Amino acid sequence: MISAILGVFGIDTSLALGKQIHSLIIKKSFGSNYFVNNGLINMYSKCGDLDDSIKIFCWMPQRNSVSWNSMIAAFARHGNGSRALQLYEEMRLEGVWPTDVTFLSLLHACAHVGLVEKGMGFLESMAKDYGIGPRMEHYACVVDMMGRAGLLNEAKKFIERLPEKPGILVWQALLGACSIHGNSEMGKYAANQLFLQAPESPAPYILLANIYSSEGKWKERARTIKKMKDMGVTKETGISWIEIEKQIHSFVVEDRMHPHAEIIYGVLGELFKLMMDEGYVPDKRTQISIVREGLTMMKGVCFLVTVALLALASSLASASDPSPLQDICVAISDLKDGVFVNGKFCKDLKLASADDFFYYGLHIPGNITNLVGSMVTPVNVEQIRGLNTLGISMVRIDYAPYGQNPPHTHPRATEILVVLEGTLLVGFVTSNNENRLISKVLYKGDVFVFPIGLIHFQFNVGKTNAVAFAGLSSQNPGVITIANAVFGSDPPIDPDVLTRAFQLDEDVVKDLQSRFWWDNN
Repeated sequence: MISAILGVFGIDTSLALGKQIHSLIIKKSFGSNYFVNNGLINMYSKCGDLDDSIKIFCWMPQRNSVSWNSMIAAFARHGNGSRALQLYEEMRLEGVWPTDVTFLSLLHACAHVGLVEKGMGFLESMAKDYGIGPRMEHYACVVDMMGRAGLLNEAKKFIERLPEKPGILVWQALLGACSIHGNSEMGKYAANQLFLQAPESPAPYILLANIYSSEGKWKERARTIKKMKDMGVTKETGISWIEIEKQIHSFVVEDRMHPHAEIIYGVLGELFKLMMDEGYVPDKRTQISIVREGLTMMKGVCFLVTVALLALASSLASASDPSPLQDICVAISDLKDGVFVNGKFCKDLKLASADDFFYYGLHIPGNITNLVGSMVTPVNVEQIRGLNTLGISMVRIDYAPYGQNPPHTHPRATEILVVLEGTLLVGFVTSNNENRLISKVLYKGDVFVFPIGLIHFQFNVGKTNAVAFAGLSSQNPGVITIANAVFGSDPPIDPDVLTRAFQLDEDVVKDLQSRFWWDNN
């Protein structure tokens, strides 16, 4: 069942969701299953994470032909043809027999690196050496390989010599190559074959129209578009998407439905300006442009670039500015009614009130009846909305006798701590390679500083409760508790990595992971 679920993941699927399933797999001890690991390789690859595909493949205790095929396909999918071919040689040395899927990925890889002769050698070898008959998908890969190399005449001759009637995939590959190289004569030939075999598909109409545009044949282009409309063929809207903070944002050309549309289009305009400054010149023959609000938006063959830039602009628009752009910026939850400055969206300045800069509750002790014997009560931008963009926050920390604030780090803030009650042993560790511990015992009224990013801790060495307040140089400093991060990550770090890093038995590592994973999740 798990492998079936992994099989539905594609390029439009959330990577975060896939990682949650991976966590479940580790929790249920399915990590040594052939089918599950092969599914994970494909899942990570299709979701754009080639590195994790490689990790899964390398950590597999045993591999079958599907494992090798999945990894070769992953390299080919990501345009790393040389590594795909290298992995095939390793597969042969391991004595694993290739399949028709293996050769499909190899042909795909050869197309990406321009190795036409190598690819033709694979096509011949699969039948001659392994008794595997080529399918239409293999022939289409060969045409694509030749087309990418500019060998259009050779591709056409190859099609004419096929032992069976060329299918849709073959003609699509030839038409795509004609579109890249602007060959309208051969493109029309391929398109006519597709009109016969797939009259409902918009692809041949669009590609042929683009070929005519590239050659300045506007009348032929218009006739192609008219024929498409007369046949009742419609084109699906091109969509681009990006995942930001576990939320999927989708875009189409001229899309203004997104709640942050004005911000995104502002960033998009800056991106186009930067492209022009770097020497980018739109090909006037292949672009139909419209001017809207001073911004030239490219349509036609450029629509995929535009929607991709929309997604990129959304990512950039979600980043924060390092310095405030107005006097105050009170955070607001309703994004449609706010203005983005940095950190969070801001409410209208005229609506700001004293309550936006006030918090009640730090006089209340935190609950210290937990495993570590401490409780941190934060006061950051989530509690005081007026802290947005101001770069400060604070916490109250309560400690039970012999309780501790475990080793942790703040990735975005330096911390200054003052002891109000009790006696604390505090310290931090300098960075590699020295890793020097700097520590001190603090009493009531003492102050200590923990530099940004360094691992630090506090430990109540007294027999009574202790209390400390700390200021941090960020409105949202973040915290990484070392034990939780290492043993409770989601998905979990491979036990073999932790076994070697901490010089522990694997059973000990797995036991720690089971404890901390539940704590975190």
